[in-house]
Amino acid sequence: MTRLLLLLLLLISQSSQDGAQEGVLDCEPQNLTLSGSGQTLWVTWDEDPSCSAAAAPLSYRLTLFREEQQVEEANVSAGPDRVGSGQSWEWKSKLPVDCASHSVRIRSWLNDRLSSWERRRTRPGRNSSKNEEIFPQDAVLAVGSEATFCCLLPEGNRVENMSLRNYNSSNLRTTRISDQRFSLTLRLETVGNHVDVKCRDSDGGDYGASVYIGYPPDDRDLRCETRDLESAECSWKKGRDTNLQLKSSTKYQFNGSLYERPCKDGICSLKKKLKVDSGEKIWTLTAENKLGNVELRDSADLMTRIYLLAPEGLSASQVNSRNISLRWNWTLQRYRDLNLTCQVKVQHGDRTSTTEHFGLGLSSAVLMGLIPNWEYDVKVRCGTAQHFWKWGDWSRDETFRTKGDVPDVLDVWMQKKENQVVILWKELLDTQRHGDISGYQVSWKTGADMNQTSDVHNVSLSLDTGRQHAVNVSAWNQYGRSAPSAIIVPGLGPGETAVKTSQVTGRDRVLNLSWSGSPAASCGYVVDWSPAVRLGPVDWLKVPPNETTASLPNNTLEGGVRYSVSIFACTDGAPVLLEKRDAYIRETQIEDGLFRGMTSRQQDSDAVVSWLPVPLREQSAFITGYVLEYRSDSGKVFTVSTDDPEATTLTAKHLEVGTYSFTLAALTAVGRGGNTTISATLNPPTPTLIFVSLGVVFVSLLLVLFLCYRYWACIKQKVYPPIPKPVMSNLLFSSPVKSCAGFVHPELSDPSLEVMDVLQLHLKAGTPESGYVNQEDVSLTCPQTHNGYYNGTSPLSGVLLSPFRGEIPNLSYNPTTETRDQLGGLNVSCGYKPQSSVETSGQNQDQDQDQDQDKDQNQDQNKDRQDLGIVCISDYILAPQLSSF
Repeated sequence: MTRLLLLLLLLISQSSQDGAQEGVLDCEPQNLTLSGSGQTLWVTWDEDPSCSAAAAPLSYRLTLFREEQQVEEANVSAGPDRVGSGQSWEWKSKLPVDCASHSVRIRSWLNDRLSSWERRRTRPGRNSSKNEEIFPQDAVLAVGSEATFCCLLPEGNRVENMSLRNYNSSNLRTTRISDQRFSLTLRLETVGNHVDVKCRDSDGGDYGASVYIGYPPDDRDLRCETRDLESAECSWKKGRDTNLQLKSSTKYQFNGSLYERPCKDGICSLKKKLKVDSGEKIWTLTAENKLGNVELRDSADLMTRIYLLAPEGLSASQVNSRNISLRWNWTLQRYRDLNLTCQVKVQHGDRTSTTEHFGLGLSSAVLMGLIPNWEYDVKVRCGTAQHFWKWGDWSRDETFRTKGDVPDVLDVWMQKKENQVVILWKELLDTQRHGDISGYQVSWKTGADMNQTSDVHNVSLSLDTGRQHAVNVSAWNQYGRSAPSAIIVPGLGPGETAVKTSQVTGRDRVLNLSWSGSPAASCGYVVDWSPAVRLGPVDWLKVPPNETTASLPNNTLEGGVRYSVSIFACTDGAPVLLEKRDAYIRETQIEDGLFRGMTSRQQDSDAVVSWLPVPLREQSAFITGYVLEYRSDSGKVFTVSTDDPEATTLTAKHLEVGTYSFTLAALTAVGRGGNTTISATLNPPTPTLIFVSLGVVFVSLLLVLFLCYRYWACIKQKVYPPIPKPVMSNLLFSSPVKSCAGFVHPELSDPSLEVMDVLQLHLKAGTPESGYVNQEDVSLTCPQTHNGYYNGTSPLSGVLLSPFRGEIPNLSYNPTTETRDQLGGLNVSCGYKPQSSVETSGQNQDQDQDQDQDKDQNQDQNKDRQDLGIVCISDYILAPQLSSF
């Protein structure tokens, strides 16, 4: 029973649902159609009139099939005003619609109730019963879009593959639709003239289609103006190239009028006749091709946009040496009523200058400050002055030559060389000659006016070095003589202040100089330079008073060459030398083999390497020092260096015995240079050297002995003069020498005897060194005798004298005289020898003469003793021992 009840309820529910669906059929779509072209499908249908009574919004659901596979589903709403009228839907396919069959079905949707499906409509694809085909053919596509190509084969044939030619793409995919249909899809990333799509079938056939890739129009910046005041000329930029000139060229419409190809070589312009007067006007330009279009607009008052045409009939009406008058014409009468500003461009050689002139309908101008005897090219263009829009076109060029004139003033300088002065001047440029130079004149005063002519650019003068001289230089040509250039030459005397020289090097091939300002520089400064070590041109540069820097022109300087640079203060009088420089615009590596006369000598265990001073002409950089590298046989390398650029020796110390290689190099800012190598062997000390040393000592001693022998008499006289021999005077009371005070030892005295005076000894030079004294050599003189005592003399011979103490024996008494020589602490004894009366009387005459000579000789000897510090001291004299009378 329960089962029957459930079955009845199920049947009732099913019947209710079917009834609801059948109720919507009252408003289902009618007359469904499907059409297509290219890659677009259009679906159309009609509404049932009963749908107009529906209160709720009405919608439609469409389903699209390709080759019986669903590819799209869409909902389309019908507005209240469209209910009861025809409806449509458009769909863009990625695949050409001819490549495959497409079907569509539709039903209504109202209040969540759906009608039944309208009968499906189908658009079949193209059948190819005879020929192979690819769609689309000759398509025009935009860069960046995605394109799909379809290959269609006849029945019984089969597609093998599809490919591209003339195009590389990584975004490429192929799809098999059926045995006879195949598709290829890619993204068009680059521009090309065209791309070929190829299809290969199972029989080996190869066929295809072409596609053109480009851009829509990209024209921009429309501007309109007038030139002839009777029409508007509009121009614009074409922008990016569409790349579709062969397949889909761009068409233009200007203010509703169609123009074909108004662009040529990237320049686009159109001209339209109209009345030009005050007031704003609007212009519209449209550019279009198969990929799109662009519209440009512009508006303006053309009276503010006048682009003048070029002047006509330009000519030089009056030509002078330094100015000319120009004239031109306007072909349009209305230009003469405009306020104009005109540019005149003057060109000579590689120089160009421009001047501006103003006036109503301007048609002439005067040019000033021209170079005499010079050829010029001139041209003119103009624009409106009140509302300047742009410069007009240039006129044609007009060529003319100015008249000649006297030369310009010379640039003069001087150099002092010993007792001469070289006056120099720079050669006049072509723009300064104003004609052919015939010569130069140099004038000065030396008490009278002096002058000298020259056809070169310097002259040497011999001037008085004691005073300044004013020298004038002028040039002349066929038109006359230039104004003189004056320079004052300072005196060349020794009173000039010495200026120290410093060093400077250029940087980046430019030699920059700076110096301290001088209050004396009333007219600025002068910098001159010339090669320091070889003959070369002298050049100079004049600097204004407020500047203390200068850059020497690098076209006058050569790398690796030392230049002597001088900086002078320009004064009302003679130039004053301020500073000097040794300069390189660029230091270069010094070449090897720099050092001349490089030698090595051994000094004990050291090696002294010497070389000749390096000439300046071989120094391509400033030398800051030297380095000596020496290598032994064992391969060890040592170095010794100096930072003295004037050095000519370096010593390698404490070397071992062996052979060494010495390499000398100069140190510079650009590295070592001038490498020079020699080899030397260091030997150990040998007996030969010892013998040589001993030989030198022996020869030195022989030389000393020889000199002592040769000059012995002089040396003996000075060091150890001879002791004079004693001489007895026969006149005791008239001794020629100073008497000595008497002294008798107390122990030897006899009270019965009278005291006698002390005997005085006279010594003669030439006493034998053996210590023996002959009778002729010694005499005793008694200067005084008490109470008539007479002391006789007796001859003695062969008496031995001791070198320290000498005694002279006497037959009746033995007096002794003792002296001490204080030189060297030696005691010298003077012996006493009496003389007989016979000998005395026989020799009286001779002794008188001898005494005179001995007196002089003793005086000299005493003087010599005093000079030498030798003193003879008489110690004592013994009293005589008398045996009998």
